[in-house]
Amino acid sequence: MLKRVFGVRRRDGVPHDELVEAWRDEHIPNVVRDLAPDRYAVTFFRQREGTPFDGMAVLGFDDAERGRAVFTRSDPPKACFGDALTQRAVPRAFVFDATERVQVDGPRGPFKSVALVTKRPGTPMADFVRHWLDVHAPNVAGAMSGHDDEFRYVISIGESLAEDAPYHGIAEVYYASADAWKAHGKALRPDGFDAVAQARPEAFLVGQEVLVR
Repeated sequence: MLKRVFGVRRRDGVPHDELVEAWRDEHIPNVVRDLAPDRYAVTFFRQREGTPFDGMAVLGFDDAERGRAVFTRSDPPKACFGDALTQRAVPRAFVFDATERVQVDGPRGPFKSVALVTKRPGTPMADFVRHWLDVHAPNVAGAMSGHDDEFRYVISIGESLAEDAPYHGIAEVYYASADAWKAHGKALRPDGFDAVAQARPEAFLVGQEVLVR
């Protein structure tokens, strides 16, 4: 399986709502037609000062070879590579392939939190991943113990990324409400993850997901 994650940021002078409209109305149908992903979800992020992205797209392909092939150049070019969204967005603002690890297989609630995670310089990738999966993930899941029927938690770890990559993975967490998200944050306890991962306030985003397929 291939999972490819795209962070999308609007160009200077383009309003957030205009970019979202182009994404919803034109780009999503183009991607479905041109790339035919087996799974496709788009998250639109709430905007505040310093928010690094307007949204995020996650495409999944059961056949990894086919998934990589659909992104190659074609003649004529695929419409999704030159449509209204791509004209309004910074080219390839953030793209990586990832290995998905579902930690809590609950429902995709209406309130979504996304953390863009960067390992600390000098920390071996293996140590970063080990602490994330073996220590931090159980802490995050445990803080919602008893609420698995209204909570979903997915980690995606970047593949073959450079030491200085802006991000090395993402965490996607789904809640029944904003109040549940706030309560979860208060229930979390320190687990040493900040020793291997950098804490960047702007990398914690909230929004709403559109599950296309």
